[in-house]
Amino acid sequence: MLNLSGKRPRLVSRLLSLAGAVAVGSMGKVLAVEPTPQSFDLLVRAIECNGLSGRVTARRIAAGAREETRSLYIGRVLGHNSLIPPPPRLSNSKVEVMEIDVAPLDEVASNCDVVDVVKIDVEGAELEVLAGMRRIIERNPGLAIIVEFGPSHLERIGTSPEHWLAAFAAHGYERVLIDESSGHCRHADMQELMSVESVNVVFLRPNSRAMSRLWI
Repeated sequence: MLNLSGKRPRLVSRLLSLAGAVAVGSMGKVLAVEPTPQSFDLLVRAIECNGLSGRVTARRIAAGAREETRSLYIGRVLGHNSLIPPPPRLSNSKVEVMEIDVAPLDEVASNCDVVDVVKIDVEGAELEVLAGMRRIIERNPGLAIIVEFGPSHLERIGTSPEHWLAAFAAHGYERVLIDESSGHCRHADMQELMSVESVNVVFLRPNSRAMSRLWI
């Protein structure tokens, strides 16, 4: 299992912000990045209702490779919103488009001296987020990056799974699959990854403290 201590700052996606705030304890911090207005408002309300304003900072912005304004495609399911255009089979009537601000995590988290965990769930724009957090990766050798791997997302952006995985490997990371049914972690080969619709993968550097906390 992934063990989160509560002593250093973390970057966590909006879906895990409250759980992350509990995990880091009173000494830790969570930075939640959420561009969708409705989801952002709900996130802020949840933070306030749970008395976690001191631990969680929410930013209404999307993480990307550079500072820019981009189109965000809003689907019927808020969790499927993406900077990547929807498949052609979806008509324009089913997708709302809005302009949002995008910034690299290196800038969004510039005040974080130490980052332990980054959770990325961006429906196909993972490599853009990775490109915008080079400083975080360089300064935090023990960093764990949790990313949703979805072959269908990669097909939409014309990226092969091998290229996608190689982008993380280039930073010295090894991949570990999170078993959705049990929460346990284990090494996974390419064949197993390609057999799932989507799965969360943890990228860790060998011999890092984070790797030692996993039960595989």
